[in-house]
Amino acid sequence: FFFQAEDGIRRLQGDWSSDVCSSDLTHRVPAGALLDLCECRGLRIGDAAVFAKHANILVNAGQATAAEVLTLAEVMKARVRARFGVTLEEEVMFLGARPDITKAVAAFE
Repeated sequence: FFFQAEDGIRRLQGDWSSDVCSSDLTHRVPAGALLDLCECRGLRIGDAAVFAKHANILVNAGQATAAEVLTLAEVMKARVRARFGVTLEEEVMFLGARPDITKAVAAFE
């Protein structure tokens, strides 16, 4: 995951160097540090888990379903959005129909 800062980046400017943040609000910043600050390492939903050594990697810890992986990703994005006011964008390409995870995500909010 990486996020493209569309809003809220000014709140981060004190935490990031000036070469990363600017007033145009369009810089891409690695999400790993933000996910760490949101305590995502080790987070698990079903068999979908965040790798304990790097918060930017999702792993299948057994028989993870697509819904579990997508729910985990949405919960991680929600944590970063709530804390920093920015939205993460997935860099991966999704294939096939996406399952409805609305109720599953709501259970973790």
